[in-house]
Amino acid sequence: MSTKVCSLIALSLLLCPARFRAQPRSAPNRVEEIRSLSKQLRWHDECDREEYLRTRDEATQRLLGDVDGFVMESFQPDTSTADLMKAGLDALLGYRKGDSMKNEAFSASLPTGRFLIIGVDLRCGGPAIPEDVVSFRAYKESGDRFVPVAHAGLWDYATYLDVKPVPAPPIPGELWFLASAEVPPLTPPTVAMRLYAFDGNSFRAVWTPKNITAEGSDKAVELTTAGFVIDRLFDPTGVAALSPTVVIHEQYILTPDGPRKTNEWETER
Repeated sequence: MSTKVCSLIALSLLLCPARFRAQPRSAPNRVEEIRSLSKQLRWHDECDREEYLRTRDEATQRLLGDVDGFVMESFQPDTSTADLMKAGLDALLGYRKGDSMKNEAFSASLPTGRFLIIGVDLRCGGPAIPEDVVSFRAYKESGDRFVPVAHAGLWDYATYLDVKPVPAPPIPGELWFLASAEVPPLTPPTVAMRLYAFDGNSFRAVWTPKNITAEGSDKAVELTTAGFVIDRLFDPTGVAALSPTVVIHEQYILTPDGPRKTNEWETER
């Protein structure tokens, strides 16, 4: 086994030594499989690209299935936290602290039980053409492990994921969260947003607005007590798209039917 694979396994064990429950021989096998599938999702020349296009969908689904297996085998509900889960996923996929690529994880208590939600940000595509994919996945606490219960549709061409859970969802018993991602990275970034709801059984996309220009996926939206504010960049001259000088703030409140815009104002950037 390569030194890099061993390092990934060691880092996962270091992050959660009491939580790693896979059999001794299954852990390196799963890490090796994920490492191999991750390579299939990257290409470096036209020959690589042809193979990438042929195997991309299957490799993506297999990799996400291995992520589900990793969660089930590696973490216990009574001793794991969302932060530990995120750190374990980042180590599994080779993302380091400070990298733009990262995964997300957070927990939720619903009437049907306790859940862990993760956002997996997979690096895909070529060196100059990012085709990254985001997958949101839900796991329910069941005895001494997490069991997969639902996943949202793949979010294609999304990278630099940022997730903000809504503190007071407008429908009792549901989890709502705002997800932002860059599609693809530009200067200044083009940011896509989606508002998701999870009811304990399935995800649904409540709101998918048009892409905006923003400072970054982590700075495009701010939560408020009743909803959120979107901060998008604007060029009033129409000739300096790369250097917008105005920030347009759009305020929304959340309703059971989705966001409703209530105010808008501008500030100088």
